Amino acid sequence: MGKCDITHADEHISEYLQHPIYGSRNLHTRHLHQIDSYDARVEEQLRESGFSHISQIGRIMSHGPTIDALVERWRLETHTFHLPHGECTITLEDAAMIFGLRTHGLPVTGSTNHSTSGFENECMTQFGIAPDPNDHRGSGVKLACDKSGISVHWKYLPLLRDFSHIHKFSWSSACLAHMYRSLCRASRYDCKDIDGPMPLLLVWAWLRMPSIGSLPMDTSFPLAHRRRLDNLSPNGSQNRIAPHLIPFEINDGVELWSATVPLICFEIVE
Repeated sequence: MGKCDITHADEHISEYLQHPIYGSRNLHTRHLHQIDSYDARVEEQLRESGFSHISQIGRIMSHGPTIDALVERWRLETHTFHLPHGECTITLEDAAMIFGLRTHGLPVTGSTNHSTSGFENECMTQFGIAPDPNDHRGSGVKLACDKSGISVHWKYLPLLRDFSHIHKFSWSSACLAHMYRSLCRASRYDCKDIDGPMPLLLVWAWLRMPSIGSLPMDTSFPLAHRRRLDNLSPNGSQNRIAPHLIPFEINDGVELWSATVPLICFEIVE
């Protein structure tokens, strides 16, 4: 278990809401930095990899109070949010529709070697050069040549070697597994930050809880497209995208959206 994992129920933040320090905490959110637009020359590769839809989302602004409130209501035992009128959670369907990621496919897993030598060997295999100290921090490697500073764990690199195979993985289930684990860790009373796919959490909340900030009707896909979020209305209603607008490769996993299956993302199994 990581240092922010909960081992006892009395470590949940809900038990500390009246605490003078922990009761007023504001989680620091990571991975919501501005990302430069991708070069049009890689558009074909993005479509081939299955990341075309998510690459069109753009920047989504964080909303700390919403994240803090949801984390306080997250229960590890059921992986659901406990609300006054019942329980609800983020599902595989939500991950697929919000991000436009494939559900049906191979598990996103492999070696979790954290050694520097393993990282250097992978870079030599994939790029033909050893990594520059400015290109990585610990096990994180910077993949984009922009100013965002965003990096990913190098364990993902072997899965990205062949662009024609990237689309064969179940990226939406890996994304959801990471989201669940991030919520579990952040619900510990002394945790100070939360990582993972925060846009998934925020857009899900806006879609499922229109009183927070409902989304207007739109024909764009995926649901997290920035144009949709720039036009939030306080008096809208929930909406679903028309079935005929859902890409085939996304709809191909519809039979799995209600299945009871393990969610896998390397060492994370939920």
